[in-house]
Amino acid sequence: MPAFFSWPSNGESPVEGTANYLRDFTKAISSIPALEEFLVQFGEKTRAEEIYVLAHSMGSWTTTHALMSLALNRPKLAAKVKLVTLAAPDIDARVFTVQIAPAMVKAGYAVNLYASDNDKALNASRVVWGRPRAGIAGAALTLSPGVETIDASDIDTDVLGHSKYGDSPALLEDMALFYGGARAGQRPGLIPRKRGAETYWQIQAPPH
Repeated sequence: MPAFFSWPSNGESPVEGTANYLRDFTKAISSIPALEEFLVQFGEKTRAEEIYVLAHSMGSWTTTHALMSLALNRPKLAAKVKLVTLAAPDIDARVFTVQIAPAMVKAGYAVNLYASDNDKALNASRVVWGRPRAGIAGAALTLSPGVETIDASDIDTDVLGHSKYGDSPALLEDMALFYGGARAGQRPGLIPRKRGAETYWQIQAPPH
């Protein structure tokens, strides 16, 4: 049963306006308790045995913090959350690596992270905050133990490179395989890459 949670974003990237973008961050933080309660209500009313989550951009901040809180406050319900996709997460890369990723993995969530080095919105966010974002690929690609990171830079479907995750058949197919239980090494569209001792994955662009 699909369900959607919408938080009160202005819907503007930092490319379009810094003021509204910063106000959105405040709203993203204040929406954490509401999303946690939404997950509780969804889990209890549907009696779902497994819950899969998908978050995009700044919504990834709200989602990861709601899930971390859920693991502390309602561990039995949190155990039903099996798979989590973070598409272009607008989260401080170091905060993600040091705090968020370890907490998510400890809670038992399988996390799939899509990043891109041609995401203009996240690159603008990096300028605003002065720090890399977890959804940026290239030299700043964020790798964390227990998180499967996928470089989607070769997929290009929109001007800002930020909304490709809902527009690209290749990405949607990869997400479907993930939610079907296939780990990155089992999905045919992904190529393994190495950075030192760490492995990440690159999704192949469809042939033209």
